[in-house]
Amino acid sequence: MEDLEQQQKIKEAAYQFVEALTESYGANIDFVAAQKTNAEITQRFFEAVIDELRERGQAARREIPQEELECQEELRLKAAQAFGQESTGTYVDFLGSLFFYCGSSR
Repeated sequence: MEDLEQQQKIKEAAYQFVEALTESYGANIDFVAAQKTNAEITQRFFEAVIDELRERGQAARREIPQEELECQEELRLKAAQAFGQESTGTYVDFLGSLFFYCGSSR
């Protein structure tokens, strides 16, 4: 009789374990599905933002007169040239200081 009760308790424990495992598995499936849905919503949101920014940029370019665009391009080129010349000068000065430092430390 005691052996039968013990077997019944083992069966009940196994049943409860399977139930808990099934519930856990179901919860994990729900969680993964929710994560996938959230990722898709986030992706659609950012794609919509990017599309809107792209459209606004194109509209702004259409509204700017060609002469102003050419003037802005010329200013960008001058700024890039000035930056390049300044950085080159700074780099040459840096190299010169290294040679000066190496020569004076001997």
